[in-house]
Amino acid sequence: MNPIPSRTAGYSMLELLVVLAIMSLLVVVAIPAASGALQRLSLSGDARLVASNLRSLREQAADQQSEIIITAPPGRAGVLSVSNGSEILLAWGTTAQILSRHDRSQSLRLSWDGSVSGSVMLTRGGSTIRISADRMTGRLIFEDTP
Repeated sequence: MNPIPSRTAGYSMLELLVVLAIMSLLVVVAIPAASGALQRLSLSGDARLVASNLRSLREQAADQQSEIIITAPPGRAGVLSVSNGSEILLAWGTTAQILSRHDRSQSLRLSWDGSVSGSVMLTRGGSTIRISADRMTGRLIFEDTP
């Protein structure tokens, strides 16, 4: 006599579909959170790039005893134009805006004496970082703004 084969252990199609549905929901929730984190990380990298260029340009202004002016040309969202002919290129999707303290020229001025007049506002997605200089020390300050 042949023994009756016992039922092998395994998962039913319904159980597999339930697990697949739960995993799909987790992915749908996780992707926007990861996307926002990646945007903030990219914006932070752009802020460090701009700050590094500002420090270098401030040293150049002191060496040449001249003023260097930085502007955000209209129609070129991810570019900062420098009066010495160079440009600071930001990551795709990051926009830059120059905020002036004293005039409406929309320019940031790096003076030969080390002073910085104005600030740079970088925006990507829903995040914004403002880079300005302390008036007394000239040290660059990063501010996250909502």
